[in-house]
Amino acid sequence: MARPFFTAAWAASQHIYDPVAPEKRVAEVIGGFVAKNINNPDPSTKWRNTCAVRLSYILNYSGLKIPKEALQ
Repeated sequence: MARPFFTAAWAASQHIYDPVAPEKRVAEVIGGFVAKNINNPDPSTKWRNTCAVRLSYILNYSGLKIPKEALQ
């Protein structure tokens, strides 16, 4: 498996990450169920840590595709 280019990963990281409001930025960029989980009003199920989502986005947009697996 080829490693992604640093410049592509850096560009993707700058697009997905906002140091002031990281969760808000992830919700805006990705949307869908990710945004629904981040903006969930129930504090027990609300996503607070979006690091894994950001890393997945960075890897996908730098050329390393992460396949979807059944039942996940």
